[in-house]
Amino acid sequence: MTLGAKALIAVILSGVLSLSSAVGVVAATVYRAGSIRVEVQGENGDSVHVRLPAGIANLALSMLPQPVWSEASHELRPFWPAIREIGSEFSRLPDFTLVEVRGEDHHVVVRKERQRLRVEVDADGSTIRVEIPIRTVERVASRLAGVGPTG
Repeated sequence: MTLGAKALIAVILSGVLSLSSAVGVVAATVYRAGSIRVEVQGENGDSVHVRLPAGIANLALSMLPQPVWSEASHELRPFWPAIREIGSEFSRLPDFTLVEVRGEDHHVVVRKERQRLRVEVDADGSTIRVEIPIRTVERVASRLAGVGPTG
C-alpha cells in the first residue's frame, strides 16, 4: 500500500471517529436533558403524540422578542422569590399533585411525577397530556427571571 493510500485511510478513520464521538456527545446530552412529551387525543379518536428533546425549550426561548421577555418578567416579578425557592426544592420532593380541578365537562391535573411536571386536561371529549422535565421548567424560569433571551 502506498504512503498516499495509508494517509487517506488515516484521514477517513479520523473523520469517522470524530463524527461518531460528536454524535455520542450530542446523544448523551439529549438523553441527559430528557424530553418533552405531548399527547393529544381528540373526541373523534384522532391522536397526536410528539416527543421532543427538552433542549428545544431553550431554542424556543432564544427566539422570543425582547418585549415578550420584558412583559413576562414584569408580570412574574412578584413571584420570583417563591419560584426560585420552589425550583431549588421541587426535584427533591416526592411525587404529588399540585393542582386538581374538576368540573362538569372538564378535569385538569398538574402533578410532579418522576422528576417531571405532568399536566393532564380532559375536556369536551378531548384529552391533552404534557410532560416536561423539572430541570427544563427550572431553566425556563431562570431564564425568564434574567429578563432576556441570554439570561
